Amino acid sequence: MQGEFKMNRIKSRHAAELSLLGDTVKMAQERVPLLKATAETRREVRSMTDALSTLGAFTKTNGFDPTRTFQHVANFDTAIWTLILDMFARYDAEGNQIDDGLLYKTDPKDNTLKLNKDFFFALVSFFESQGIACDMRGKIILN
Repeated sequence: MQGEFKMNRIKSRHAAELSLLGDTVKMAQERVPLLKATAETRREVRSMTDALSTLGAFTKTNGFDPTRTFQHVANFDTAIWTLILDMFARYDAEGNQIDDGLLYKTDPKDNTLKLNKDFFFALVSFFESQGIACDMRGKIILN
């Protein structure tokens, strides 16, 4: 519940940037039909491999591990992730990615650059609300 509030707060604070990103992704998918076809094919393949790995009780391939409490929540299409990086990521003079305060933040514990999970979940939620297919995981369905 608290995570939902964080995501909504982030989406409302950055409504203009997210709207621009959504329009850009939609235009890219409409104008380059190969992007959409590739994304659909990746989802199908991922769905098949996830179903196969689920059949093994202790399989640890493709991110599925029943002993873990956290699983991968999204696997963005490369073209869309590039647009996200172009819009939000910041780089130093040498071309290395730096703390932008939104997409990536410096972890104070070990002083390393890490993905800002709150903003990442807000991005995933935003794309879902806009009907933009960017999550390449597919769904695990077993009959």
